[in-house]
Amino acid sequence: MKRLVSICISLFFVLTISFPLLAQEANLENNAINDSSDSATVTYSENRDFKRKATYWTIAGSFALVYYYGAEAWDWGEGGFRWGDEGWFGANTPSGGMDKLGHMWAHYAVMRGFNNLFEYTLEDKKEALILSTSTAAVIGLLIEFGDGTSSSWGFSYQDLIFDWLGVGLGVVLEAFPVADEFIGFTWEYWPTDNFLHESKGRKKFHVTGDYSGHKYMINFKLAGFKAIGWDIPEFLRYIMIDFGYYTRGYTDYEDPGTEKTRHPYIGISINFMEIVKDFFDEKDQNSRLCKGLQQPFKYMHVPVGYEAQKTLHSGNYN
Repeated sequence: MKRLVSICISLFFVLTISFPLLAQEANLENNAINDSSDSATVTYSENRDFKRKATYWTIAGSFALVYYYGAEAWDWGEGGFRWGDEGWFGANTPSGGMDKLGHMWAHYAVMRGFNNLFEYTLEDKKEALILSTSTAAVIGLLIEFGDGTSSSWGFSYQDLIFDWLGVGLGVVLEAFPVADEFIGFTWEYWPTDNFLHESKGRKKFHVTGDYSGHKYMINFKLAGFKAIGWDIPEFLRYIMIDFGYYTRGYTDYEDPGTEKTRHPYIGISINFMEIVKDFFDEKDQNSRLCKGLQQPFKYMHVPVGYEAQKTLHSGNYN
């Protein structure tokens, strides 16, 4: 199951990139017809119909991409259906639980990426939320069923639970903007030394298997108090309190004899979304440009701050 997150991340960034292209395509079509005196006037309903069709093209394309990638990378269909039991966060699990958090974060990001796109194409926030939720949830289920037919993996209900936990968190934060002002779920990555060496047999850009370079965390953003009207000192809006987890020694990129350790931690870091806002006048902070520039920091964590961690020892790496 190491590779699961890669398809989810790919879908998210494909959607992020395709969003402006889709909007541009719709606008170009609209402008081209409006500029031609011989063409019929494009009505609002026709433009809306085009965007709605684009929504379903995106969903169908995403499912097709998942199937293609799974068949190529995860050997789907090469074995009889079987169940997998990977455990949770125990010392003897394949990644100490890091893959579970990876599942959760990836589906969280995909769900919110779909929702951002569908709010534009469907022009109905409730419908967009329902469709983005169901699409992300089905992708998780499709991947697990595919893995169930793989010769290497197996259907893991633990993975599916964390897939849907990520989708659920995304739903809550999309449905309740006030909660979104306070809560974040971010991923931090810095490649391990051995991962950068081809001699370790890594796949190029396959960062999802480099567990020792990953950290996942829930962020409590003090800026939320300002968003609900509290008069807090200005510097507090830049502060986040992080509750995170990471492991070391659980990958094939470790040197022989490396100890397996797990690390829950609490930290303080900088809220870069607030820094982005400072480049805009107050009246422009709700603009698409300002919100767009904040998006990377909604999902990725910049390691500027302090953390206090506890080490849970798990033995030696074999």
